[in-house]
Amino acid sequence: MSRVEELEGQIKALSSNELQELRDWLAEYDAEIWDRQFNADAVSGRLDALADQALKDCSEGRSTGPGGSRGNSTTRRTSGPPFFVTITARYVPAMLRPLIPR
Repeated sequence: MSRVEELEGQIKALSSNELQELRDWLAEYDAEIWDRQFNADAVSGRLDALADQALKDCSEGRSTGPGGSRGNSTTRRTSGPPFFVTITARYVPAMLRPLIPR
């Protein structure tokens, strides 16, 4: 029996409270791993080309706003940072925030 199969059996035996606790821990653990990889990619420059393209697309009106809208009269912002910058600034690691145009 593999370790995963053993874990599956143990998970099936958990109470609903224990299962929720495991879900919460796993979500946090997965986010920490993702953050470490994202930070490593950002520091190494692997994301530079993608960020440059996103900024270019946004400045040329080729980005989408909330719900995938393309900036019609009800969604286009006339001042302030582009929508994706406003939203992204909330989720990027603190070390990268100085790189986001405001």
